Amino acid sequence: MKREVTVYSKDDCVQCDRTKAWLNKNGVPFDEVDLIANPMTLEAFKDEGFSSAPIVTVKTSDPDVEFIWAGFIPDNLKKHTLTKEAA
Repeated sequence: MKREVTVYSKDDCVQCDRTKAWLNKNGVPFDEVDLIANPMTLEAFKDEGFSSAPIVTVKTSDPDVEFIWAGFIPDNLKKHTLTKEAA
């Protein structure tokens, strides 16, 4: 199943850096969006209850399946970016 990973991050964010390093180390392609440079995106995430960065989204080829979480969570990264099937 195809995965599209996006990391919404900000400068001087240790968890953001760790998330991006994990993805790079594991050969997972991802897009990065700077939350500070995109205040509307930041506000939208705040409205959804997110209060820390990074926010990671993983879209799959199934439009009804998307994973989203905040923070550096290696278990989520492994489960949702390295496996063939969405879990």
